[in-house]
Parts: sequence; C-alpha cells; structure tokens
Amino acid sequence: MALKYWPEATFILIEAQADPHEPALRRIQSEFPSVNHVIAAASDQPGTICFQASGAFGGVASPRSFSRNNIHVPATTVDAEVKAHGLEGPFLLKLDTHGFEVPIFEAAIETLSQTDLVIVEVYNFKLIDGCLRFHETCAYLEKLGFRCLDICDIMRRRDNTFWQCDLFFAPASRPEFQANFYDVRAA
Repeated sequence: MALKYWPEATFILIEAQADPHEPALRRIQSEFPSVNHVIAAASDQPGTICFQASGAFGGVASPRSFSRNNIHVPATTVDAEVKAHGLEGPFLLKLDTHGFEVPIFEAAIETLSQTDLVIVEVYNFKLIDGCLRFHETCAYLEKLGFRCLDICDIMRRRDNTFWQCDLFFAPASRPEFQANFYDVRAA
C-alpha cells in the first residue's frame, strides 16, 4: 500500500517470525527491488531476544522468557538496519510490536532525528510488562519531539471496549501544531 504513495522510497521490513512470513516477504522483495526484509525482532540491541510466538500475526518480543510459546529469535535495531542499508532520511517509521515500542525507540534515536512520520499501533491495555498504553505513548513520543497528528483503525474488543488503534505522530515543529484553534482556515 505504501508503494502506491511513495514509489521511489526504499523499505525495510523487520519481521521476527520467519515462519510463516518469510516466503511472502521474499516474494514482495523480488517483485519490488526497493523493498528489503530482515528476519529479526526490532529491539534495543542486536543479538537474540525472547519472542512469544502466539500466532502468525501475534506475538511480542521481550528480554525475559515467556511461560508459553517462548522462542528465541535474532534481534536488530532500527538504527543498525538504516545504517546497514545505507539509507538517508526523511523516514516514515511504522511499528506494530504489541507493546514492545520503548526498547525499539531507544535504539532508533538517529533514525527518529530524521523521521517525518511515526505510525504506532497502540493499546488501551497493558499487554506485557513495560508496555505503554495509548496516552502514555503520546507522552513518551512528545518527549522525543513528536505529537499525535491523526488516528485510524480503531478496534474494539467483543465487549465494545476500545482495544487498539494506529496513531500518527509528526515532529512537534510542524505548522499544524502552531495553530491552537479549530478553524485554521479562518486565520
């Protein structure tokens, strides 16, 4: 979907679980040469990390073992992958990491300094220890110089309680954040 809007961009897809995702990632990479993939969990340092492999589209990384579905996977950092692929900003960074965002951001400081947009899947519940809820993610990223610009894909639990959504963050210096009133067209 992103290729439609940024056809000249280079993409790095970081995926912790080779099975079942790597065949599809290889197919995408062969069809679109600007797309690269890395089989590793994004983390705060390279090496190996625990991963709860609870399903093909679930799971979460952690420095501590999980009591169930625990596997060990390679780990990398956003900054290391940007450097290894020789990329230059501006960047768009998308995280769908089920509560493991803070360690990833801690090792993406160089990349974040050149990032124009951060998209984060955020939750209204603490999925794991250290997980930030959506409002805490807003406060955390504000300390890094980003403010929430938009929201999409609101998901509710079966009891209709807000579960998760994607939040879009942009540098706080953007002009949209300078107008503290509703009808900016009237200014």
